[in-house]
Amino acid sequence: MSGDRIINAHCFECENLQGTELESLVGFYDGQDPYGMDIILFKLKGIELWQRFFLDAGIGFWENYDQVSAFEGYEDLIPINIADKYSLKGICLQYISCVGNNNELSIISFKIGKSNFVLMHKDSKNIESETIFKKL
Repeated sequence: MSGDRIINAHCFECENLQGTELESLVGFYDGQDPYGMDIILFKLKGIELWQRFFLDAGIGFWENYDQVSAFEGYEDLIPINIADKYSLKGICLQYISCVGNNNELSIISFKIGKSNFVLMHKDSKNIESETIFKKL
């Protein structure tokens, strides 16, 4: 497995990804709710490794892995090509940030071109609730 976890915390910014062009954006869900994404994967132009984002235990996680490793473990989930769905291929990533604290579950925000998305818990007060990805 080539790659590693960059950070897991209530708050973080992905400053080194800003201004990079989106090549691919994929989310995986279990088939119950098409917004119920377990993980979001980005491939950005000029960056060899795939970027993975997910929420667990109320905090955000950012990892990067080679293509094979990035998709490993998600074979039983349904992939959604988010880049195609929202016509995002070739658009620049403006920012990715995670915000939360000990009293509030973390939310990961993504701005791609003029479009805003969030990865968050469906029930903002329940750490056990599924995570959803939605366009704002």
